[in-house]
This record gives sequence, structure tokens and C-alpha cells, in this order.
Amino acid sequence: HQAVRNGLVKVRIYAMVCTMDSPEAFLESMIAAGMTTGVGDDRFKIGPAKLFTDGSSSGPTIATRKPYTSNPEDYGILYYEQEDLNRRLGEAHRKGFQITAHAQGDRAVEMVLNCIEAALQEHPRLDARPRIEHAGVTEPDLLARMKQLGVVPIPNPAFFYEYGEGYVRNYGDRVNHMYPLRDFYENDIFAAIGSDSPVTDYRPLFGIQAAVTRKSKQGQEIGNNQTISVMEAIRAYTWNGAYASFDEHCKGSIEAGKLADLVILDGSILQATSDTIADLSVHLTMIDGEIVYRARY
Repeated sequence: HQAVRNGLVKVRIYAMVCTMDSPEAFLESMIAAGMTTGVGDDRFKIGPAKLFTDGSSSGPTIATRKPYTSNPEDYGILYYEQEDLNRRLGEAHRKGFQITAHAQGDRAVEMVLNCIEAALQEHPRLDARPRIEHAGVTEPDLLARMKQLGVVPIPNPAFFYEYGEGYVRNYGDRVNHMYPLRDFYENDIFAAIGSDSPVTDYRPLFGIQAAVTRKSKQGQEIGNNQTISVMEAIRAYTWNGAYASFDEHCKGSIEAGKLADLVILDGSILQATSDTIADLSVHLTMIDGEIVYRARY
């Protein structure tokens, strides 16, 4: 926060309340300190309370409802029992936090949806916008519950480029429901794409290309029924991202009265072929009207 205030960090930060080590204790300490989502300003703001429910998609250690295609004895790992997750994130919700959890497998996604549903029933709140980070395997029944509960999923299409062949090997046909951007879009679910850097390349152009092509490094298409258009991918990175942090009123699109956060590319992203989007370069970056980056040619 101090680095942002001193101008050393130029980007805007929506900070998750989470640590990789002892996330439960850290969350409890933040709740006890009176922190809650929305505290801060348009440069640095406290975001959602977060826990981790299962493992990684590349591990593979995600928690699945059916065994892995690669191993009929493997269902992945879960870090919480349902009651424990409900209690911990339910308390954060009660105290005013937006809540979220890392959930990759459909078993983990279902557990987080159960938690969100219980939290909203016990302490109703209009426009709570609970999130699910990754929402890896999201099959139609889970998709319907997401829509009903107003969940904002944060998918990561760049994973297909990095780990696509492993997904097919470990999860089989479930790749057709992994990070299902087309399903999210058609069901009016405001999915906000993230990179999950440093797990994948941080560049938005890289993520947009992966969302449009769903191709692996080797060129294999992974669940191409879930591809989206360039404009849909741009929206998932911009307006939907602002919606995920309750900021769509002030950023996420270029409109009068909104914060002047934008980039200028060295070519047209709409005219680039789908396999060359990531080859575009950023010519200029502006934050709140201030030029914070200019390419040197």
C-alpha cells in the first residue's frame, strides 16, 4: 500500500486477503483487525477473502467428482471439509467481505458453490458478487448454480497453452467444460479472465489469444467448443474484470467520466489473425491519464 501511495507502483491493486502459508490464520487476523472488501481507494483496495480448496490442474491434484482419466484411483485432493469451509468463508461474508476460493476440479467448485449458497442464505446481501478463482471443470449443473448465485468465475485460458496435452490425458472429455468461456458468455455469467502469473504468461494479449484459439504449445485444440471471439475476450479482460471488483462504474471501458486507464497497441487486435494476437506489442500504457509506459523503437 505504501509503495502505491508513494507512486512506486503505478498499476491499480485489488488485493486478495490470502496467503499461501496458513491462509486460515491470516484471514482470521484480517477479520479481527476490522478489514473488509472495499477499504481503500481507486489505487489500492482490499478485495475478497480467499482460501484454497483443492490442488493444481497441472499437478494433477484437482478434486474431481469422477476419477482421473489417467488414473481410475485418483480423485485429487481437498483441503477442507464442507463444514469447515462454510464456517471460515461464511464468517468473512458475514463481516462484509466478498468471498472467493481457489477451486479447479468440479468437486471443489461444487463445494465452493455449497459454501456460497449457505453464506447467502444465512446472511443475505444484495450484489455480493462471490467469486471462484479458476473454476476449472465447470459442467452444466455447476454452471446453472453459478448463474443462480451470481458467482463471478475467474478462468485462465492461458493454461491450455501451457498444460493442454496434460489436461486431455488426465481429464479426458472434461476438457470440454474446463474454463468454459463460451458457456459463461452464453449464460450471461460475468467471467473475468486472469493470467494466474507466474503460473502462466502474465500478458493479457497472450491470454486473449488463448481464449480465442484454446491451443496448446504443440498446436492441439483443447475443448474448442468453448472458444470465444476477440471482442468477447477483450470484454472478459476489461469490463468483466472491473465488475469482479465492483468497479464497473469507474473503469473497464473507455467512456466519459471513467478513469483513463488504457493501452495503445502497435497494430489492430481486431484485424490480427487468431494465432498472432500475442505478437502485438504495447506502444503506450496510460493510468488515470498519466503515461506510465512508452515503447522504445
